[in-house]
Amino acid sequence: MNIRQIKKVIKTLIILALLTTTAYAQRSITLDEAIKIAIKNSYDLQLAKLDIQKAEATVDEVYGNALPSIDLTANFAHSIKKQVIPMTDFGAIMTNAAYGLLFKEKLIPEDDSKYVPVGTMMMSMAQDNTAQAQLQLTQILFNSAVFTGIGAAKDYLDVSKAQYNQKVADIELSVKNAFYGILYARELLSIINISYQNAQDNLANVTAMNNQGLVSEFTLLDATVRVENIKPQIKQLENAVASATNGLKMLLAIPQTDNVVAQGAIEYVDEDISDVQRTISQAKENNRNIKLLETATQINKAQIDVAESGYYPSLVFFGNYAYTAMSNTFSDWTTFPTSQVGLSLSMNLFKGNQTKYQAQEARIDLLKTQEQILQLKDAIDMQVRNNIDELLRIKEDIAAQERNIGIAERAYALSVTHYKEGTGNQLEVANSDLALSRAKTNKLESVYNYIINKAKLDNLLGITITND
Repeated sequence: MNIRQIKKVIKTLIILALLTTTAYAQRSITLDEAIKIAIKNSYDLQLAKLDIQKAEATVDEVYGNALPSIDLTANFAHSIKKQVIPMTDFGAIMTNAAYGLLFKEKLIPEDDSKYVPVGTMMMSMAQDNTAQAQLQLTQILFNSAVFTGIGAAKDYLDVSKAQYNQKVADIELSVKNAFYGILYARELLSIINISYQNAQDNLANVTAMNNQGLVSEFTLLDATVRVENIKPQIKQLENAVASATNGLKMLLAIPQTDNVVAQGAIEYVDEDISDVQRTISQAKENNRNIKLLETATQINKAQIDVAESGYYPSLVFFGNYAYTAMSNTFSDWTTFPTSQVGLSLSMNLFKGNQTKYQAQEARIDLLKTQEQILQLKDAIDMQVRNNIDELLRIKEDIAAQERNIGIAERAYALSVTHYKEGTGNQLEVANSDLALSRAKTNKLESVYNYIINKAKLDNLLGITITND
């Protein structure tokens, strides 16, 4: 193998490597895949998941308030200056008692001067060093706030999950809008490319006829200008496809350098949406924002119960075991254990009407949430009706535009035939091609609007591709 052959092999390998790299770097994704990627990579959903985990931890924490509490404490104290208390002078009492007995038994002659006055003296009952270890058990037997708090924590968890599901639905709608925006721009580009190909074919025909002296130079120039006028439109739509693709990549939270291609096409699927009232009822029942507010009312009710728990007593069982050691030196300790069990009952009798007003505030919050639900249901009613009216209108437009495309295709074919036969002119060809392109564009735009409005309606109805 000579040098030239080696270079040729190396060049071939480099080309194959580049082709392989390009094929690998290009990533074709469907709408379902795009939605799953967006959900997986969404920063907002990551935060929502953390909120759910926090709510689950809160539920466990609140459950812990109803379980027994066991505490072990130990302490050591050395008295620098002992506490003293006034006590009767027992020394004087004993002295007087001894002399009284001696006098009574005639063992010594009576002498009242022997008696000493009985007063008080300051004495300390403590020793220099004290150490104690205690094991304390407490168990709530009844506390309305604790038991109500368990239910409230579960409601908070339900709200966190509802918020997560609502964010998922919003992300899905955003991805649908971006994804179909790419397909729409790409199919517009396809229509323009067909028009561009028609213009080029027409230019080839005109050039051949001009060479034969059958058409004027003006006609040739007009055909050339028509071709050149379409090029900027192609470039503009290519940029639109690239821009829409970059927007999708941002929603998916993937690098802008990734070569992503949206897989699919703008397709019209006729669906029966004539039962407006049934659709409205479905929206009011399944709409995620309504579900979120309905779950929030459970929190409001729990807040009322928690506030009113201040009216009820609290009953707690307790038991403890302590071991105490005392000494004036570190070598000779006096030790003794103590233990006790009991019940502790506490009940607030008056706290400045705070409990009353806290419950009142919670009831007002409940009324506000219920009012928001009514307002949202009215708004959804209106949105569903408007959306269905728009979809029905678009369906009629699509049916008319499909017929119009057939007419435009026939007109364009006739204009080309007439021009070739010499019975038509260049203007007829250009106008019929423009009419065909416009008819296709109008249908594509209507189908795109139908798909986007149907996605909005699905969002109102709580219908998603992903499961909750």
